[in-house]
Amino acid sequence: MVVLKALQNTWTPIGVDVGARGARMVQARRVGDRHTIVAAAQCERAAPVERDLSEQAPQLLAECLEKSRFRGRAAVAALMTPDIEYHSLDLPAAALQADADQVVRFEVQRLMTDPPENFETRHWLLPRASASGPNTLAVGAPREIIHRMLTACASAGLACSCVDAAGLALVRFALRLQSWPAGTVWGVLDVGERRSRLILCVDECPVLVRAVGTGGHIWTQRIADALQLSFKAAEVHKRTHGIALAGIRESGVAARSTPSEARPANPGLRAGVNEPRSELASMLLGALRLDLNDLAGEVKRSYEYVLGCYPKCRAADLVLVGGGAGLRNLPEHLGQALGIRVRRASEYLNEPGCRLAFTGSQREPMEAYALATGLTIRG
Repeated sequence: MVVLKALQNTWTPIGVDVGARGARMVQARRVGDRHTIVAAAQCERAAPVERDLSEQAPQLLAECLEKSRFRGRAAVAALMTPDIEYHSLDLPAAALQADADQVVRFEVQRLMTDPPENFETRHWLLPRASASGPNTLAVGAPREIIHRMLTACASAGLACSCVDAAGLALVRFALRLQSWPAGTVWGVLDVGERRSRLILCVDECPVLVRAVGTGGHIWTQRIADALQLSFKAAEVHKRTHGIALAGIRESGVAARSTPSEARPANPGLRAGVNEPRSELASMLLGALRLDLNDLAGEVKRSYEYVLGCYPKCRAADLVLVGGGAGLRNLPEHLGQALGIRVRRASEYLNEPGCRLAFTGSQREPMEAYALATGLTIRG
């Protein structure tokens, strides 16, 4: 008789995302290779702050714990730039085989913006590149900042066992959205409160992590300044109207060489064809045009750099996450500029191959919980 082993039902630790605007928490139930989000909560500050960790963090985390039915208090938190730095390294093979940790630590200390005496480093090897390029991606963070995060969690009653790199957590999140085809370069664009961060992957390995532009708070201020509105009124208009769609560009990373499946989902989409073009949305586009063009340009250059290191690969999707990803027509705008498919993370839900699901209803879209979800997924 054949006995079938039941799939293990496991509750994950609580993913803790403390950002400039507030805190978010997520907990999932894992059955096999599928994660279902069963608890989620967020608490926001009245206004963003310059540093993520502040005296408000323990209170925000405690309020999040009261808002949803989390099981247990085991937690995993994250550090984001500038608290953590990512450095691409080209290290001799002999050095990696001899004492990789010590070599990486020396190189990261040499490259960090403000090298502290006490800091932690981690690294992973990159896929072999056809052309000359880095073979290692390293991260470094001051131990003081790590300790502050652990202290904030402990003050809220959480038992934080790990402080992870936000870029790695977002990749784990995106890997649950679909099975990414082999031989592709795909990315996650985290549109945050203060800045936008890009993570590019070859197959399942993150190979480049960098800041690529401004974020939602600055966009709102641009609108307020251009239209002579209060910040609050500008935020309402940004969320309600979004940006207008402009004409298609033909200079994207995939315009000449990428297969058709990597092109935008609606390659013929133009303003006035698929949706009405409001005058206010056009004004918002005008206010944000420079920021959005800079953002698209940095993403394009990043794709081209990685594709140059891995010339046998082809460009694939860019996944939008973060609070600023909800800007109306942002995926279409970036898709037109880049020549690849750009989608919000929530658009992958319920598609074949997606191994992530939500139960119940959340006030905020999935994009807002992406980092906390990636933290709660451990392997």
